[in-house]
Parts: sequence; structure tokens; C-alpha cells
Amino acid sequence: MSYTFNLSNEYGYVILTAAASLVMSNWLSYRTGGFRIAAKLSYPTPYATLEAQNSDPKAYAYNCAARAHANTLEQYPGLLVSLLLSGVQYPKTAAALGLTWIVSRVMYATGYTASKLGDGGAGRSRGLWGFFPQLGLQGLTALVGFNVLTAKPSLF
Repeated sequence: MSYTFNLSNEYGYVILTAAASLVMSNWLSYRTGGFRIAAKLSYPTPYATLEAQNSDPKAYAYNCAARAHANTLEQYPGLLVSLLLSGVQYPKTAAALGLTWIVSRVMYATGYTASKLGDGGAGRSRGLWGFFPQLGLQGLTALVGFNVLTAKPSLF
């Protein structure tokens, strides 16, 4: 049996949140590039060497920026999928969780780059709470899947 459904106007919040996440991702990319320039690292060098980061705070800051960016990109596909799917049925909740995740990633990145050599990137803990909204979106996505499987045709 197939179902059809209509997206409410509130799904626009989900789309705008997805767009905001793209802005955040671009910001992280440009920010990392700035740290790369300051550390005088040429492409295609992905990270400063251990020797360089231990002797140059700018190289250490670049490594922190690059790692914060990479960590965000590792989580990003799943976040977008869960945002877009959960938003079909719970648009305002999904958008709020998505925006909260975006804020956490900004805090993670700025905290990470504020870290000092030897502290293990402790500043990143400012944004580690971002896994809570991410788990919320994943749970909502599972709930939407369950609702679709158990829905009567008139529900959608």
C-alpha cells in the first residue's frame, strides 16, 4: 500500500535550518582556510606535522580547526538526513533540534581552536553537548518511520 502526504508550511523551518547548516559548514571551511594561511601550510598538506604543531602555536591552531571541521563533516550527512525526514511530521521540533546542533558545532569549533598545546583540545568540550539534539533527530526519524509503517491511509 502506498501513501501520499502533504508537507505543511511549517516544513519551511526545516528547509531554512538545512540552509543555515550549509552556511555553518561554509563558515567552518573558510575559517579553517584562514588558520591554514596563518600556519603557512600549503596544499595538499592535510595537517601540520607533530613537530610543527609542537613548535608553532599557529600550526597547532590549524590542526584544531581542521579537526573540528572534519568532525562536523563526519556527522553532517546523518544530521541532514534525520533533519529532513523527521521534519516531515515534526517540522518545528526538527528545526529547533537542528538549530541547536548548529550552535553546538560553532561552539565546538571556536572552543577547539581556543585550546592550547598540551590540553588535548579541551576547548572543544564547549560544544560536545551537540550529540543530544543529534540523538533527538535520530529518534524522531525512527518515530516517523514507525508512524508511516503503522499509519492508516487517512493519516497522511
